[in-house]
Amino acid sequence: MPEQNSNKPLVNTLLVIALVIAAGAIGHLWTKAQYLEGQANNVAGAQVGNTPDTAPTPPPFNADNLEPLSDSDLIRGNKDAKIVLFEYSDLECPFCSRFHPTAQQALDEYGSEIAWVYRHFPLAQIHPKAQKFAEVVECTKNLNGNDLAWQIIDAIFEDQTVTVDQATDMAIDLGVNSGALNSCLDGDETADYIAAQLSAGEAAGITGTPGTIILNTETGQAELISGAQPFNQIKQTIDSLK
Repeated sequence: MPEQNSNKPLVNTLLVIALVIAAGAIGHLWTKAQYLEGQANNVAGAQVGNTPDTAPTPPPFNADNLEPLSDSDLIRGNKDAKIVLFEYSDLECPFCSRFHPTAQQALDEYGSEIAWVYRHFPLAQIHPKAQKFAEVVECTKNLNGNDLAWQIIDAIFEDQTVTVDQATDMAIDLGVNSGALNSCLDGDETADYIAAQLSAGEAAGITGTPGTIILNTETGQAELISGAQPFNQIKQTIDSLK
């Protein structure tokens, strides 16, 4: 019995040493796991930050950079109205399609108090039909006038499955001369005009579609409405600027 008791200190010492070694090993493994997790997060963050096709950050909204209303604009309502809605839009954009009846509702409610201007902002990198749609609309406007061009806009937004060929046929069915239309579509002038509208929108601070700048032409005060906002927000903004 005395021999057994004499072994207890040695056993206890060995047990303590084993526990210390185990604790150290666990601590090392935990530290390594934390390090690896951090490295994984860094890689994931870098991948998110380097997403391709990210456009440069545009300048902030600046009403002073807004192109004033001109005779070449597509306009509905009273062109001499104090309040003008400048909508920068993409004819293949589903949110623009959703916003279209909202803008029409504003025009119906305010009548001659406002004007609604449609400007092209085709996001060709994600909407491959948008540029050609815009060209069909502009060529229709140049050949047969503002009202017929708006009919094309209405029809495309009403049915987002329309193809470019169908939009072209639609313009011809509405009375646009097919030869003149195709000649217009084949030229560079209309495409250059649309590109200029897009650049002007970017200069004013438009970052996506729809982007609607509501302007009081008498005071110069303006607000930018981004996205397909509900009518109540459009109404509130118009009333605040009147």
